[in-house]
Amino acid sequence: MMNTPHPRPKIAVIGAGWAGLSAAVTLARHADVTLFEAGRQAGGRARALAGNTDGFGFLDNGQHILLGAYRGVLRLMKTIGSDPRAAFLRVPLHWHMHGGLQFRALPLPAPLHILGGVLLARRAPTAFKAKLLADMSDLQKSARLGQPDTTVAQWLKQRNVPRAAVMQFWQPLVWGALNTPLETASLRVLCNVLSDGVLTKKSGSDYLLPKQDLGAIVAEPALADLQRLGADIRLETRVCRLNTLPDGKVLVNGEAFDAAVPATAPYHAAALLPEGTPEHVQTAYQNLRYHAITTVYLRYAEPVRLPAPLTGLADGTVQWLLCRGRLGLPENEVSAVISVSDRVGAFTNRAWADKSSRRPQTHPSAFGRTRSRARHHRKTRHNRSRCPAAGFVVAAPAPHLPRRRLPPPGLPRHARSRRTIRFRGGGNLPAKPERCRLKTPAGIGTLYKVRQNAKIPPTDHQKGKSMATLSDKTILITGASQGLGEQVAKAYAAAGATVILVARHQKKLEKVYDAIVEAGHPEPFAIRFDLMSAEEKEFNQFAATIAEATQGKLDGIVHCAGYFYALSPLDFQTVAEWVNQYRINTVAPMGLTRALFPLLKQSPDASVIFVGESHGETPKAYWGGFGASKAALNYLCKVARRRMGTLSATCAPTSSSPAPSIPRNASNPIRAKPKANAKATGDVLPAFVWWASAESKGRSGEIVYL
Repeated sequence: MMNTPHPRPKIAVIGAGWAGLSAAVTLARHADVTLFEAGRQAGGRARALAGNTDGFGFLDNGQHILLGAYRGVLRLMKTIGSDPRAAFLRVPLHWHMHGGLQFRALPLPAPLHILGGVLLARRAPTAFKAKLLADMSDLQKSARLGQPDTTVAQWLKQRNVPRAAVMQFWQPLVWGALNTPLETASLRVLCNVLSDGVLTKKSGSDYLLPKQDLGAIVAEPALADLQRLGADIRLETRVCRLNTLPDGKVLVNGEAFDAAVPATAPYHAAALLPEGTPEHVQTAYQNLRYHAITTVYLRYAEPVRLPAPLTGLADGTVQWLLCRGRLGLPENEVSAVISVSDRVGAFTNRAWADKSSRRPQTHPSAFGRTRSRARHHRKTRHNRSRCPAAGFVVAAPAPHLPRRRLPPPGLPRHARSRRTIRFRGGGNLPAKPERCRLKTPAGIGTLYKVRQNAKIPPTDHQKGKSMATLSDKTILITGASQGLGEQVAKAYAAAGATVILVARHQKKLEKVYDAIVEAGHPEPFAIRFDLMSAEEKEFNQFAATIAEATQGKLDGIVHCAGYFYALSPLDFQTVAEWVNQYRINTVAPMGLTRALFPLLKQSPDASVIFVGESHGETPKAYWGGFGASKAALNYLCKVARRRMGTLSATCAPTSSSPAPSIPRNASNPIRAKPKANAKATGDVLPAFVWWASAESKGRSGEIVYL
């Protein structure tokens, strides 16, 4: 009797980042694999930058530094035929904070290689080293005992860790390993990182510094291996929501598979969840918060030497400097890495270049003597007591991010997002970049939208066929990642304004940013911020960030952000629903306008536009907290007009009726027609442009029906 071969299962892998490639390579040896990737190239955030490298040796989507503990990556490389020895420069752990704590891992078994290294550390008194070892021991003890999780900042406070230890060790460690502020970083995650990556095995603490671009290390060999195994690779193919069939199969873009493996970033995975997914799961994905990592590639006219493979700067804008000459690349190239870069602020590419290459402004005892110009680096490069990196960094205070709620258990607390900027040129400092990649919103935003809605605009503001001009104006728009806010931002940019895009959805902000840049309009700013948790401190920090980024120029605000919960009878509505809707629809516009009022006051023609709702004027059943919050917004407009009327500030709440909006579509899903929505939204844009232009000067405190 013949044995019938069992058919190989058919599996879809969604996402061609390193996780997706690893899953596909493993499964392709046992199943028929189809790999879906929305982008043009594989690799995800750990990929090479395609196209012209502007004269650099190679450019990746951010400077990635691996550890010997990345055993899964090393196994994957072995499977696909990529040689780690050719791909990486492997060096023992060398903790070198310029002017501060400096130690090396010793050739001893773990964990003695770290303990002995700390005991022999340079530039640290004995009491400092003893306290550091005691704190590290307590950290591992708390992990073994399974104590409740807390933030790293709370643990440091409980242990009375001195500020010097925080600045020289704990803060750089948490920023580099978790890319998370101390105030929100999980102590348990930090314990796991140290246990798995540093203290368990000596080789696990080794640095793996890429000598090749990341595409040549993983992505390209993995794709070649998959092609050899007969996998179906579909680049530039975006996957929509997954659906399950009664027989257990999964529909991916209308094609049936035995199983599907989503290997995307969390903010993409939420859109893939099948219908019927529990609400708490969707909410968990939506509540995740992300922080940017900025990499600045610098090229100097003369060779640069740094005292260690990775040179840290405890008090600077840049935390880590990597001399690319050690990797076999030109010796005048340096990678500057700024973790949690949104804590620094929102800056143009030129400003990032200046901040990454300017001379430090710190106390001499912390950095020693430094030369005032980059051209002197060659003279001091052999003197290890004078770090050339000091000539590359500007020391600046790092404002704290607003506190965030820790996400539900079982999901990653913070994912990494990277911004890569290229600079070319020579001389003392890098010249203005010829090209730059801006793939992450910059800055610690604190701005607000008040959820859109619009009506058919009055002909009073649209007499001409073309919109009014907004040249030389800088206007901030909240809720700019979608809906009316996105359309207003694009219309303002088309009219010549420099727009500041503000919203809480990072990837959507990136798309709007890219669309404006590709259209040839003035380069915008992009700022991510969650309005629900903002307090007065965060408003003030954000205002300071805007002032620095725009050099004190702000000509208007358009509050397009808002929050609509649901239509429900009054006795079904909770206090939390009302509070949340008031926070975003009323409190946020007030807090933002108040914080930015000093900047608006400097403008000769400032405009503040609130976006209201018709239900804020005419009470209707089931609209509850949303209608009440919009009614309060109308009142806020009139109050603002009395305060700002002498400053030529226009406060025009736009009360909507027939034009579609996110709240209206949410409350009337049957009537939500995307094509009709786009047309109606476009009809109201001239009115928004007119109210922000000089033509509306003198008009203030009006309720405009669109």
